Amino acid sequence: MKRDRAIFIVDGFNLYHAVLNLNDQELKWLDLRKLAQEFLHPIKEELVQVLYFSTIALHRNENSQIRQKTYLHALKLRGVKTILGQFKQKNRNCPKCSSQYIGHEEKETDVNIALALIDLAYQDAYDRAILVTNDSDQVPSIRKVLERFPNKKITILIPPFTRECNELIQVSSNKAKITLAHLRSCLLPEIVSDASGRISVRRPKKYDPSLIIKR
Repeated sequence: MKRDRAIFIVDGFNLYHAVLNLNDQELKWLDLRKLAQEFLHPIKEELVQVLYFSTIALHRNENSQIRQKTYLHALKLRGVKTILGQFKQKNRNCPKCSSQYIGHEEKETDVNIALALIDLAYQDAYDRAILVTNDSDQVPSIRKVLERFPNKKITILIPPFTRECNELIQVSSNKAKITLAHLRSCLLPEIVSDASGRISVRRPKKYDPSLIIKR
C-alpha cells in the first residue's frame, strides 16, 4: 500500500520559548524526528523530511551560542535540515521608564517557512505538512497552499502549554497539541551519532537530566 508523504516543519523559536517556559533544561535536547513520528499515522503515512527553522542568537553569551550550535549539529546527525534566518538590532523603548535600548528581532524565519510550505507543495513533495507553530503570520501561506492544492493537508501542531491561535486553526486542515509527555519521551540520547557512527556530538551539560523526580 502506498503511504502518504508527511513533512514536519518546526518554527524553532516558537517551540523553544514554549519549552523555555516549562523551566526544564533537559527538554531543550529534543529529538524532532522522533517527535514527528508521534503525530504520523503508523501505517498510512511516512516521514519524508524534517525542517527546522531558526536563527543563531549571536547577541547571546558564548556558552549559549555553543549550546545552540551543538543542538543544530545533533539535529543534522538525525537527518534534520536547518534553515537559518538572522537577528537584527532594533531600538526599543522601556514601557516603565521610557528609556531607549537596543533589542534584537528575529528576521526571515516566517518568510522561510512560508516559502517552504508553498515551494514543496508545488514540487509535490508532500501530502501532509505538520507545522509546529502558533504564529498567525503563517495564515496566508497555509490558505494559499490549500487553495491551490485541495488534496493536501496542513496540520497545525501547537507547542506545549500555549494558547491556540484561532486564525491558524480556522485555515488549517486539522490541529494537534504537543504535550509534556511527548517532550519527555522524545529526547535525544546523551551521545548523538550519524549512521556510520564516526561523527558524534555530546549533549551539553546544562541539558543533562535532573536528579529531581518529575511528576
